[in-house]
Amino acid sequence: MRLAVLLALALTSIAQEIKLRVTDSFTHLPVEGAEVFLARAAGEKAFQKVGETSSRFFTLQLSDGAATYQFEIRRDGYDSFRSARFSAKDASAFYDVALARLLDFQGVIVAPTGQLAADAQYFLCTDLTQVTLRPDRTFFTRSRAPDMTGPSGKFRLSPESTGHGILVAHDLGYAYAPLAGWTNGSQIRLKPWTQMTGRMLVDGAPAKSQEIRLTPIENAIGRTRLAFLNFETRTDTNGFFTFTNVPPIQVVLERGTPPQNSRLIDASLNTAAPLQIDFRGREIYSIPELPAR
Repeated sequence: MRLAVLLALALTSIAQEIKLRVTDSFTHLPVEGAEVFLARAAGEKAFQKVGETSSRFFTLQLSDGAATYQFEIRRDGYDSFRSARFSAKDASAFYDVALARLLDFQGVIVAPTGQLAADAQYFLCTDLTQVTLRPDRTFFTRSRAPDMTGPSGKFRLSPESTGHGILVAHDLGYAYAPLAGWTNGSQIRLKPWTQMTGRMLVDGAPAKSQEIRLTPIENAIGRTRLAFLNFETRTDTNGFFTFTNVPPIQVVLERGTPPQNSRLIDASLNTAAPLQIDFRGREIYSIPELPAR
């Protein structure tokens, strides 16, 4: 009997301690210095500060195993978070709290050669936008015009609910920087544009005067759709071709309209060696379906 009572008391003690992990809703990094408040009764005055978050978990001690509680987290630059009321005995052992960010994203854009990238286009990619890239090393969107850096190469972007990355285009290079893991003051270093040259064969013979184009792969810039405009050319009489100002990403080379053949090419390798593409009959590159999340 006594052993059963001691066991029940031990279980109650475990239930009275919960851990909080507080992160930025965009970067998924820990939010340090957030104030944690705890209340045992309804009303604003019931909330008492119990500590501040660090880079690790914050432990909440619930002194009364029979009471109901509510916690709140506050941090400058973020929307406050208030939990639903919960009883100590039924509380989860762990709470993962993503604070809605209000802070701007700030940083510096740097050219591949190391100098500050003045007059660079930059844009916050969201789920609701489409970005169209042109061979003149610029892009445009359906929603709004991209912003431009000044002489310092610095940028500032306000957060948007479905934002996931920063797209940059400049005369000297291109970059896409995911927001996951972003810290303000970071640099975005551009990668040089690629010149893609090569020769196309079909069943071993030169593909003479063939219409070819480049298209980006899906998810080239996260959840935002990327499109190419005027990345088209024709092979010469010996099947040779050239594309200039190709972004350093994976692209698909297509032959004909509709495409009779296609091939995946990694333009990020930026190799000077000419491509040798020999299509056999009808070959269409395809991306396997990803498993449902």
